[in-house]
Amino acid sequence: SDSARATSLMNPSGSVLVHELLSGPEGCSNLNPQTGLPPLVVDVGAHIGWFSMLSASYGCRVVAFEPQPHAHPFLNATVTLNGWEGRVRVYHAAVSDDSRVRMKMVNRHGWGNWDITEM
Repeated sequence: SDSARATSLMNPSGSVLVHELLSGPEGCSNLNPQTGLPPLVVDVGAHIGWFSMLSASYGCRVVAFEPQPHAHPFLNATVTLNGWEGRVRVYHAAVSDDSRVRMKMVNRHGWGNWDITEM
């Protein structure tokens, strides 16, 4: 997008909001008094992991769900290159609010254009 090119940020407005949330008093440095663990960020539809990695960079634990197979090499490489294997878990899966629904990925339009359909 034009804003991404102008700022060199993947999603400038979203990145600013996430930065404000994660760096504030209730952010990633706020450890749970019972467990001693930082907050957990769940990234549903992580794609290449921009918000997952931004969250991990602040010290949060992250669970990232991404069903598109082309995104996984990028997600996994970023986790490994940053040494965040213990902080970020990546799942090659779609997410639903109904456990009875089974989904699959269908490539209808070429590389990077995947749809989720019910099985």
